[in-house]
Amino acid sequence: MKYKKIFFCFILFFLGTNIFVFGQFLKDITAQQMATEATEYIYSFDFKNAKISIDKLNKRLPNHPVVPFLYAYLMSWQTFPLQKNYGEYTQYEKYLQTCLAQSKEIIKKNKQDIEGNYFAMMSYSLMAMHESEAGNFWASVELGKSAFYYLKKGFDWGEKLADYYFTTGLYRYYAIQYPETHASARVAMIFFPNGDKIQGLKYLQLASTQSKFSKIEAFIYLHGIYSKYEKNYLNALAQTQNLIQKYPYNPFFALKHCESLIFVGRYAEAELLLPRFASLSGRMYRVATNTFKGLIYEKYYKNNTTAQTFYKNSVDIANADVRYSKDFQAQSYIGLGRIALANGQKEQAKKYFKKAEKMTEYEGLKDEIKQYLKKL
Repeated sequence: MKYKKIFFCFILFFLGTNIFVFGQFLKDITAQQMATEATEYIYSFDFKNAKISIDKLNKRLPNHPVVPFLYAYLMSWQTFPLQKNYGEYTQYEKYLQTCLAQSKEIIKKNKQDIEGNYFAMMSYSLMAMHESEAGNFWASVELGKSAFYYLKKGFDWGEKLADYYFTTGLYRYYAIQYPETHASARVAMIFFPNGDKIQGLKYLQLASTQSKFSKIEAFIYLHGIYSKYEKNYLNALAQTQNLIQKYPYNPFFALKHCESLIFVGRYAEAELLLPRFASLSGRMYRVATNTFKGLIYEKYYKNNTTAQTFYKNSVDIANADVRYSKDFQAQSYIGLGRIALANGQKEQAKKYFKKAEKMTEYEGLKDEIKQYLKKL
């Protein structure tokens, strides 16, 4: 199943389409305002008012796929990061299936309808992503094929709808980056159009300023790219600075901003952000909180004993999500390795570094691990 991650990557990031005709939703300014209001509430973690806004939109546009899609999006943030083994996933999947069925009804009437195609693609993409995360390889492949069918149509149409810059930018960047990170993907890439990292970043920047519906997602993915692959931590920090200023009550944005501050050595500021997410019970938040506290105590307070306790707390949290937590736990393993090395425990340090090496996709962390392993 070595190709599972290949399809996971492309399914996760291919979220766009290219159709000429604008349909009911994109002609209705009031409906767009309702949808925007709902997403603003979701990003602000005001889920009660988000549901009220979606309910209003449902009355205005009954049987339109934007409604079940927004209900699904609301659920995904309420239990973020939502996983297929969660009890909430059943209802979430029902919303996506409804979204898909309503999209196909629109497409039957007009194959060029932008909304029907867009929401069909979104439904396929999100279901495929969760199947891949759950280890259901062939299910993710089949859903991913359907998603990619719509995605590839949108490559040349950013000027018609700026949200295409987001989806095309993601494809152009990851078509190059993903095979660099995962050697097994290189053969499979012969079946996909060529990528271009510079062009991909350019499109994502355009999406972060011009898109109607993908602006916040563009900031999120730009942060991930700059921090994971480009090792440009100041640019990563700029993205999360935008997010936290606009949505100060979103704990995930606070978490990612805290990580960015730590990467640039601003530990005191990072520590001030911890209360915004440290009390949350979700595994991702607990893993991140312990990792960040470990880094702050090790690098800012120079207290290896306390840092070690937090690092161990992080790596001992079982069944954490693979999308975010594995990289946080990798940072904890590196911290444990540094402390073991400082204590003269070279073999133990090597084991920690090797564990981190298998887990992380952060190029900067990989460089750090290589340097330590060379010394050992």
